[in-house]
Amino acid sequence: MFLSLYQRPVQAWRVVVTALACMGLAACSTVPEKISAVPDMVAWQLHQQQLEQLVDWSFNGRIAVRDSQNDGWSASLRWQQQGDHFDIRLSGALGQGAVRIHGDAALAIMESADQPPRFAANPEALMDEALGWHVPVGGLKYWLTGRPEPRPLELQVVDGLGRLSRLRQEGWDVAYNRYTEVDALPLPDKLEMNNPRLRVRLVIDRWTLGGLDDV
Repeated sequence: MFLSLYQRPVQAWRVVVTALACMGLAACSTVPEKISAVPDMVAWQLHQQQLEQLVDWSFNGRIAVRDSQNDGWSASLRWQQQGDHFDIRLSGALGQGAVRIHGDAALAIMESADQPPRFAANPEALMDEALGWHVPVGGLKYWLTGRPEPRPLELQVVDGLGRLSRLRQEGWDVAYNRYTEVDALPLPDKLEMNNPRLRVRLVIDRWTLGGLDDV
């Protein structure tokens, strides 16, 4: 009788020790996931050096915008960038048919069906005048390719592959939800931008690296 009472606590302790060992193994199995989340800063620097050489590009995609009043619209988007020159075309936006915003660092022009052209010093001013809101075209030239604008940053998060996964700059929070390989270069193809007034979602269907098409 004495022996059986002694064995039961021993067996109980064995159960506890085995359970703790299993918990330890489970914890160990999650370590690679945590390590993979540590940013590779060498890869980040090399990737940024590649992006700095990327001055001519274009893409076809889709954009959806929703404001703080829960009003929104969506459109097909064609963006072409060559140095400081930009050519942005929206199809089906706000029921207006095609809208084109183009220009450079000194002048921006907005054209739409049945409307005279509008001119301003920058595209943001054009959008504010015509639509009552704007997206930061100057910052997007950088953000769309996965790099911060050369201005002060509030937040920058780099993933384990050295790619930008999130940034906060100029009052906008930008999340990079997906990347695609374009000529062996990782470029974003799904991102979301938020500020207190607007929520913008962008899906890029096709990147093209090179100069502007003929217009």
